[in-house]
Amino acid sequence: MIKTKNIKRIIRLLIYVLIGAIVGYLYYKFYGCTTNCAITSNPVKTMMYTSVMGVLLSIATEK
Repeated sequence: MIKTKNIKRIIRLLIYVLIGAIVGYLYYKFYGCTTNCAITSNPVKTMMYTSVMGVLLSIATEK
C-alpha cells in the first residue's frame, strides 16, 4: 500500500513535469528558432528539456 506522503510527492512531481512541459511548449511557440538550435528547434525536445527542469525544481524545493 502506498502511503499518502508518497502519493503527495508523486502528484507534486507530476504537476511540476506538466508545468515544465507547458512552459517548454510556450517557449518553443513564441521564442524557438527553426534552424540550427539544438533544443528549441523541435517542440518535443524543448518540452522534454523543460520537464526535466521541472523535476529538478520539484526535488530542489522539496521539504
